Amino acid sequence: MLSEDVSTELTQTPELNETPGTAHEQEKKPNTLLIGSVGLIVLVFFFGLTFCDNNKSNSSITATSSSSVKTGDRGYINTDTYAALTNGDLDLMLNYINARNNNGLNEMIQAGQVSPVSQGTAVNIVERKLSTVKVSYSGGSGWVPHEFVSKK
Repeated sequence: MLSEDVSTELTQTPELNETPGTAHEQEKKPNTLLIGSVGLIVLVFFFGLTFCDNNKSNSSITATSSSSVKTGDRGYINTDTYAALTNGDLDLMLNYINARNNNGLNEMIQAGQVSPVSQGTAVNIVERKLSTVKVSYSGGSGWVPHEFVSKK
């Protein structure tokens, strides 16, 4: 019985020695999945840069052909909208509109934070920020998204 245990141990020992060698051999082989992933990332990055360059040239064409307004310009409201008393009120109003929260919007109207402005209303651009403009018109003044104001 003792000799059987010893022989079993001896036969198991070479198997243990082969396993680390096999793992070492696997490390030497290139990881094709890793190489393929890196190649895919490089391709996506290249096409992304190409796409961004095309967008830059198209956006500059759009910017020059559109009728964006600046401080001191006379413009027109191009859609029925609301003018907010402050820029913060405009953010809150837009959140209510996007969430379709009519109760919140009605509360702002009743509190005087927001007032409706009809399409076609002539406005003076008092101040221009990145995405908003402060306008004055015959019914009052307030902040609106700059996309809602254009030169006619």
